[in-house]
Amino acid sequence: MNSLARYRARWQAQRASALQFWQRSSARDKRILRVAAVVLPVMVLWYGLIQPPLQRIDHWQAELPRLRSQAVALESVLGEVQGASVPPGAITPQVLHERLDGIGLAGAYRLENSAEGDAMTWRLTLDNAPADAVLNWLLDDAPRLGLRVRDAHLQRTTTQSTETAARISGVVGMEQAPGAKDSS
Repeated sequence: MNSLARYRARWQAQRASALQFWQRSSARDKRILRVAAVVLPVMVLWYGLIQPPLQRIDHWQAELPRLRSQAVALESVLGEVQGASVPPGAITPQVLHERLDGIGLAGAYRLENSAEGDAMTWRLTLDNAPADAVLNWLLDDAPRLGLRVRDAHLQRTTTQSTETAARISGVVGMEQAPGAKDSS
C-alpha cells in the first residue's frame, strides 16, 4: 500500500468520524459551530494579515516627522563641519590661488580662467604635484567653491628618486557649478 492510499484511508476515517459527530450534535451546537466557522477565519484574517501592516503604517506616520527633523539637524551639523563655502560670484583667481597654495601646491600648478558665454571656466595645469593633495582638493574643496570638474587628464609622474608619495601631472578643466553662478 503506497503512502497516498494510506493518507486517503486516514482522511476518509476522519471524515466519517466528523460526519457522525455532526449528526449526533444538537441544533444549538450546530449553530455555535457555524458561527465559529465564520468568525474564526475572519479573526485570523484581521489579526494575522490586516492589523500588523496597519500598525506599521501608524508607527511610521508617527516616526517620520521625528526622523525628518533629525535629518535636518544632521544636515546643519554636517554643513558646519564641512566649513563655509565661498558665496556665489566670489570665486576669483586670487581665492583659488590661496586655496591651492594652502594645501601645498605652491609652484606646482598654473591656473587660467575664461568666460564661455555666461559660464566661467577654469583650467588647472599641474606639474609634478602631490597626488593626495590634488585629489583631496578636487573631491572636497572644489565642490565647496562651486566648481564642477568637466574633464581631467592626469598621469602619474615617474621619478628616479625613492620618493614614496605619488606625484601627478596633467590638466583639469573645471566650470562654475550652475547653482553658484553670479546672478548679475
